[in-house]
Amino acid sequence: MEIAQESISGLPLATATAWANEAELLKPYNAAVSSAITSLWQQSASGIEKANGDYFVSYALDSRLDGSKHNLKKLIGGDDNQRLEVMVRDSRTGRIIPGLRPECTLVAPDGKLYGPSEMLLTWHPWLTLYGRAERIPRKDAYKLRVHFDAPGFRRWGRQSERFASPADIEFGDVTLESGKPSTAGKNPELTPEQKD
Repeated sequence: MEIAQESISGLPLATATAWANEAELLKPYNAAVSSAITSLWQQSASGIEKANGDYFVSYALDSRLDGSKHNLKKLIGGDDNQRLEVMVRDSRTGRIIPGLRPECTLVAPDGKLYGPSEMLLTWHPWLTLYGRAERIPRKDAYKLRVHFDAPGFRRWGRQSERFASPADIEFGDVTLESGKPSTAGKNPELTPEQKD
């Protein structure tokens, strides 16, 4: 189907009256993202998503012996190569937010800090997120602190509306211990705009 440039430039700017249509268009996207997040958590030792102002922030922590295999049983303690992944979504639309520079710090029970480390944007065929490998002992339960500044671009739908603030969020009981219950699979309720 050919789209003429003139017909595009003649369209009105998005306004609040377009919300019903926007919410309908977001339904398949949010269903796909929720499915991808669930798949990520099923391959991880722990993970959860929390609401934080303008954002939904989630993490997944996973052991990787060779950078690709998910096999916790073969790890024998000590400092192992762990993969920490963080995803940030717009709390109004559920869309993944690109162009951030999240910093993550893992805090061990004895107060030892691993980080802060900048998470690098990782394009993946089924889920774009921020991540990096860390060498941490797998036996501990950590606190994970995530910080990022508000993105420098405006949000879709309303003229000059921007993401209001940076985010500072903390997750507790972040663990790689196979004997502990995983928090993987919990995500926040969708906003009314996302449900409609």
